[in-house]
Parts: sequence; structure tokens; C-alpha cells
Amino acid sequence: MSILYNKLYHTYPVIAHNPLDHLDNELWRKVINLRHLDICVPPDVTIVTWNNLDSFSLLEQQLISSNVPYLNLAKNVTTWHSNRLKLTTFLDNRDVIKTEYVLGLDGFDVAIVGDISTILDKYMKSECDLLFSAGSINYPSYDEHVTNNVVTNKLFKFLNSGCFIGRTSYIEHVFTKSMKSSNARLNVHSDQFLIKFVYYEEYPKIKIDTDCNIFQRSEEHTSELQSRQYLVCRLLLEKK
Repeated sequence: MSILYNKLYHTYPVIAHNPLDHLDNELWRKVINLRHLDICVPPDVTIVTWNNLDSFSLLEQQLISSNVPYLNLAKNVTTWHSNRLKLTTFLDNRDVIKTEYVLGLDGFDVAIVGDISTILDKYMKSECDLLFSAGSINYPSYDEHVTNNVVTNKLFKFLNSGCFIGRTSYIEHVFTKSMKSSNARLNVHSDQFLIKFVYYEEYPKIKIDTDCNIFQRSEEHTSELQSRQYLVCRLLLEKK
């Protein structure tokens, strides 16, 4: 069970992702207060994250408190000059990852909010090799080549690279292709920018979690959501 419920798609996302510049909102504060869960990761899944600071991220605190092993791919990065480092550090550490699947999660604005022991079952239902989180905002917004997204009839229709799960070998392929893309010169900072071009080319091997079965971004602040006059997700409070 998850402490989050998506009222739009009637799903129970198990991982919450809140943009760093909107951490101070009521929903996210409640998520943090309720974040202490017993976390059980399927044996064939490696959790990777990125943090080059001296202090542990929110996600790392969760994992450490539950004695869950994970890989911090950025621990030896001195200066975080670009989010492309998420791709290069994964490729540099590829040989360390022995599992068939990888769950990749940003650290400071991501929290596990439900039972992830069945996350592979949820992922398998998506029938793809790599599943990314989905958001309602197309960022970077100037990549006109992918603004006509392969998914057009959903509110959460844009790829977000902050959370993903997939086959390790295929992730290696996607990240390698992204770094070699001729579009790399158009944006020197964003990993998401590069991945979206590969997503457009390789769909349906790459999909996004449009119904928030696994990942839920907290985007209640966006004008698109506010204009529809509903709150996409709410907290499920345990009965006393």
C-alpha cells in the first residue's frame, strides 16, 4: 500500500518526486513526515542515486534506516557541473551493477512512499525495457523535436528523468546513445533533454509512467493542474 493516491487514475504510486524548487508545500511536508517505511527491494533490482555532498539525501536516509543497499554514483564527483553526470557516472560504474534491473532515483527530492517489493510486477505491466517518471511540464521547453510527444492524451505526458526503472543493459544502451547524440551540443547541462530524443526514437521500448502506477510527481502548483480544479494526488492517512 502507498500513502499516496492518484485520484485521476486511481493508482497508488510508491515513489514520490517533488521538484527541488517546490519542496516547501503541504503535501511534500506530509510525505516527509510519513516517509519511515520498511523498504524491501526485489533481489534482482539495484537502486542507484546521485549525491556528491557530505550529507545524506532524503532518499539515502530512508534506505540507510531500512538497511537497504544502494549505489551512490556521484560519491566521487568533486563538482556537479551538469546533470549529464547522471549518464556518465552510470556508464562509468556499469560493471559494478550485477542485477538485471536498475531503479534510478534522484536523492534530495525523492521519497519512497509505499511497498516497492512488487515494483518489478508493476514495471512488467508497462511492457517496455525502460520506464521513466512522467510530468505535466515539458522541460527543457525549447526542444521542439519532441514537443509533439508520443503520448498526447494524458495529463502527465512528458518524460522526466528524475525516476526510472528498467533493464540494466538497455539503460546502458540509452545512456550511451544519449551522450553520443548530435543534439548534445544544444544543451550542455540537461540529461533529460538528451534522453527525450532517444525516447522519441525508441518508443515503445522506452515508455513513461503516464498513469502514475509507480512514480508520482508533485505538480499541484502548475497552472495546468490548477485550471482543471482538482488535486491530482492526496494523502491516505492510516486509520487509528
